[in-house]
Amino acid sequence: MAINSYYKSPLTIYVIWHPRNELGLAFGEAIYKTFCRDAESPLIRSLSIPVRFRFVYENDRNTPIDIPLDESDHNAIILLADNELFEDDNWQPYIESLLEMQKNNAYTRIFPVALSDYAFSIHHDLSKKQFINLIGFLKDGTDQLAKALAELKSRLLHDLCRMLYHIEQVSDVSGQAINPAGAL
Repeated sequence: MAINSYYKSPLTIYVIWHPRNELGLAFGEAIYKTFCRDAESPLIRSLSIPVRFRFVYENDRNTPIDIPLDESDHNAIILLADNELFEDDNWQPYIESLLEMQKNNAYTRIFPVALSDYAFSIHHDLSKKQFINLIGFLKDGTDQLAKALAELKSRLLHDLCRMLYHIEQVSDVSGQAINPAGAL
């Protein structure tokens, strides 16, 4: 019996990066430890939010496997955008399919993360305001990686709470924050 036949997660986080992105795994592991659990400290309480990685190519395709939107109530897609992703033309249809998922499902949101200057150009439907920008941290060297990871975790915690309360992304809000049905 498949797990999704009797349990539907309230939220699943998908972390997507190009297989040649050298920082992808470090960011993916940090997100996993923050939202799912820290495998190095198994007795510590955790959030237990499912985190799935998408960076390994599926069979003969040059992109990762698709995201099953029906396995969760909400889906957060964290797209780690770097030069490798920008330069690989095979990823454009995959990114377009992610954007189409977000457009057709009000409970799915893409959180692009800029890891290089070219990240902002990966697709015209992703505006520069929408990105979590970590370029400044990464240009200062690897000793700043811990600060970049802390910034990413902080921004994701904030944005995921907004998503679960059905509040628009900060970059989409003009004027005051929206407060639907008395939330927050």
